[in-house]
Amino acid sequence: ERGISLIELIVVILVLGIVVGISIPIFLGLQQQAQQAALETATANAGLQAAAAIAAGDASERGDPFTVEEATFFANTIADSEVPGISFSVEGTDLDTLCVTGSSTDESIEDAEVGPGCDLPEE
Repeated sequence: ERGISLIELIVVILVLGIVVGISIPIFLGLQQQAQQAALETATANAGLQAAAAIAAGDASERGDPFTVEEATFFANTIADSEVPGISFSVEGTDLDTLCVTGSSTDESIEDAEVGPGCDLPEE
C-alpha cells in the first residue's frame, strides 16, 4: 500500500495536460500583445527621432528642413537597435505634417502610426 497507483499517476498526467493545454494559447496571446506594444513604443520613439531630425534641420546652418529620406534614416536607426524585424516610413516635410508608420515583418502585428500628419485627410 506504499507509493502511488497507476490510476493516480494517469490522473496527475491528465491534469497536467489540461493545464498545459489551457496555458499555451494564453501565453501566445500575451506574447503577441507584447510584440504589438513593442512596435507601438518603437514607433513613438522613431517619431520623436524623426521630429528631432526635422527640427534640427530647421534650426541648422543650412536653413532647410531635413528631407523625408533623412528623417526616415534617423527613424530606422532606432529600429535596428530596439526591435528586430520592424521598419519605419516617414511622411511629411515639417512637424505639422509628420507621420511615422512602423511595420513589422510579422503580419499578425498591426502597423502603428504616430504624428500629427497621420490624422490629416489624404489629398
